[in-house]
Amino acid sequence: MKSKFLLNGSVVVVTAAMLLSGCQQAAPAKAPEEALRDGIKKLSTVTSREMEAAVSVDVVTTEAGKPTTLNMKLALAGALEETNKHEPKFKMTIDGSGSAGEQSASGMADIRLNKDAFFFNLSKFELKGGEEVPPYILGYLDKWWKIVIPAGALDKIIGQASAGQSQETVSAEDLKITELYGNTQFFKNVKFLGTDNVKGEQSFHYSADFDKDAIVKFVIAVAAIKGQPMTEDAQKSFTDEFAKMELMNGEVWVGKDSG
Repeated sequence: MKSKFLLNGSVVVVTAAMLLSGCQQAAPAKAPEEALRDGIKKLSTVTSREMEAAVSVDVVTTEAGKPTTLNMKLALAGALEETNKHEPKFKMTIDGSGSAGEQSASGMADIRLNKDAFFFNLSKFELKGGEEVPPYILGYLDKWWKIVIPAGALDKIIGQASAGQSQETVSAEDLKITELYGNTQFFKNVKFLGTDNVKGEQSFHYSADFDKDAIVKFVIAVAAIKGQPMTEDAQKSFTDEFAKMELMNGEVWVGKDSG
């Protein structure tokens, strides 16, 4: 899954793209809504995920009666490999910078994670505008640091699904929710846009909008399955508040041959 975010002040611009592997094996003979729903059902078979995000924020402050613009930028790029559910591997690069007037700072760090340890490397840290990098930070620069993870801790954090536990160990509630999830159409206005090559695989390209009504019904049904049903007043309040939210709509690529 890939997502890109751009935040500038109070204006949010979002574009998103998801590669749903293990989906359709033939030409898109199915209706777009059905093809997309089937792809979402099979998201649990995806063994690798990629993420990209970028945020830029400008904040104007006043110091000594003069306006000063504080600019902050942050970019993330990472990937999660789950070919072996018991030994997931995660990596991420974080690139950030900030400036206020004549002073600025920038840095970059790399993160790695497996079932045994967390690894961290501060590969760059710079200050401009008269400030010097503190000695204690210089001691961390361009060195890999390791934090050992206690045996079994990662499985507990990831939970039953990512830990690869058998279906027999999953509760009846979770099975009902999984079935409900697979049978819920979360999107509307799904349109087939064509066929594109995504990372070497021919993939069906769709545009889609989130269906707020379907999402509301799903949340209410999950609460009931969990034994915590919403009252009529709670359902109305949730429905009204959710209707005010602006949801991210976007485009989806469904792998043609993977499976």
